[in-house]
Amino acid sequence: MIAPMVNAITTYFAMNLGLVPLCNGTVIPWTMPPIISGFLATGSIAGSMLQVINIILDILIYLPFIVALNKRQLIEEDKAE
Repeated sequence: MIAPMVNAITTYFAMNLGLVPLCNGTVIPWTMPPIISGFLATGSIAGSMLQVINIILDILIYLPFIVALNKRQLIEEDKAE
C-alpha cells in the first residue's frame, strides 16, 4: 500500500515542479514496458527517468520485507534439518 502512494506523491511533485512534463494524453497500453511508457506518456526522457526513480524507491520499500522473509525461511530450513 505504501509503494503506490510514494509513487503518486513523487510523480505529483516532479510534475508540479516542472521536472517532468505533464502527460500528453497518449493512451498507453498496460502491457507497455515501464521505461518506454514513461517516454511515450510524457514525450520526454524525464518521464522515463521518473519511472526509474519510482522503481528504485519501490525496491527500497519492499527490500526489508524480502530480507525478513528470507531470514524466516532460513530459520525454518535449519529447523527442518
